[in-house]
Amino acid sequence: MRNLALFGLVVVTSLLTGCASLALQENMVVPATTLSTKSFDTGLKKAIVVTDVVGDEKTYGFLASNDFKTALSNSLDNAGLLIPSGKAKYEVTALLSKVELPAFAITMNATITVDYVVKEAGGKEVFKKTVVSQGVATGSEAFVGTKRLQMAVERSAKSNIGSFIDALSGFKP
Repeated sequence: MRNLALFGLVVVTSLLTGCASLALQENMVVPATTLSTKSFDTGLKKAIVVTDVVGDEKTYGFLASNDFKTALSNSLDNAGLLIPSGKAKYEVTALLSKVELPAFAITMNATITVDYVVKEAGGKEVFKKTVVSQGVATGSEAFVGTKRLQMAVERSAKSNIGSFIDALSGFKP
């Protein structure tokens, strides 16, 4: 009987904690329908490439730099700003400078800070923006804590990318 109780405790603990799951890049992409109301300077259209996304060691357990880069590129493409091939006029780099995550909570709040830099192809910096965003996932959305955390990170990243693209809509090269 004692072994059965111990086994049950292990199963319940495993379900509640689980393993950390990386945020999925497809859930971080800002859809074209959301971006269709934005207007951009004609000099930016089909003129941007994402060259680099860098994160610190604290982000790798939940938010991979490559996935954020892909989500950023796909979102810029959805906005009509990404150059599909050829030489870009502008290069975007992003530094995932801070990721704040709760250790345990029923409602998970993830806060992400990203420093974006836009440079001309020649290397001259023309635009810089730091974006802080928050994503929330509640206990009613997912029972397992790691799934809630993953959802919160994805929402924060998506919001962050959307805010950067919003800032680009006011940029005149």
